[in-house]
Amino acid sequence: MKKVFTCLFCVLALASLGFSQFTFKFKAGMAWIDGNDYNSIITGQMNYADDVKNPGTSVQGSFEKLKSGTNFQGELIFDVTPSFGLGLGAGYFKAGKESTVKLDTTFWLLWIPLLWNVENTYTPKLSVIPIFLNLHYYLPVASILNIDFYGGPGYYLTSFDFTNDWEWGIAGLFPQAGTETFKASKGTIGFQGGIGLEVELAAGFGLFLDICGQYAKISELKGDWTDKQVGFFNNWSKSGSGYYFWYYDWQVGGKKYAWGAFAEDKPSDPSFSGVRKAAINLTGYSLSGGIKINF
Repeated sequence: MKKVFTCLFCVLALASLGFSQFTFKFKAGMAWIDGNDYNSIITGQMNYADDVKNPGTSVQGSFEKLKSGTNFQGELIFDVTPSFGLGLGAGYFKAGKESTVKLDTTFWLLWIPLLWNVENTYTPKLSVIPIFLNLHYYLPVASILNIDFYGGPGYYLTSFDFTNDWEWGIAGLFPQAGTETFKASKGTIGFQGGIGLEVELAAGFGLFLDICGQYAKISELKGDWTDKQVGFFNNWSKSGSGYYFWYYDWQVGGKKYAWGAFAEDKPSDPSFSGVRKAAINLTGYSLSGGIKINF
């Protein structure tokens, strides 16, 4: 608490020197993230689908990874001096696309060829609301051009939703379908920093281009899980509120595949290794453009 009051005192002392103004900045663009365990699991599942193929099997489609999405941020900056400012802001980032993989396998029952169809549709949704503090340093490079160096800590409130809609059947017979869902949210501390090029178009108004990097990671996601199945073999519904997102390596023959599951307790099987609670790495960067208003 003493540190907070000390910072406020320093801000007021600098403002009393004769210069102070507020700047509002809004920017929009694209952001790219690492994705970490979720993306590793997608790679493992696609590798497994390729490896189990035989002359009578075809794989169509590919599951999308959590890579990029739209990004918006707004920030109110208190410019203490012409060179320094303190900003408080918030934003919104969203990533995730629906994707489908189809697996068709032909096998023979006596002399009759039968087609086994399996279809999975993944719909991941990752949304992040960052709330951040920035220290800004402005470097004039021309009469209407500034370079803005900034950085500071942030709190990243993250929501992760996942849906798997699947169905399968044999030659149109014995149809089975189901939907598995998982929803969780959690916050974490991180850091962001970047550089922007500002152009002043009129008194108190300008445009800017910005590149920003961030470091943050969400782990131990715990949330609500459901699993519903309908069809020839099963008709039931399960749900729970204390489920985790798990990561592990699955040994099949002489190969290991990154895999994942939603479960209350740690998955256990002789073919599993490296079992741990999964993480989604939010570390990445964004490219944006926006407006700034001084008042």
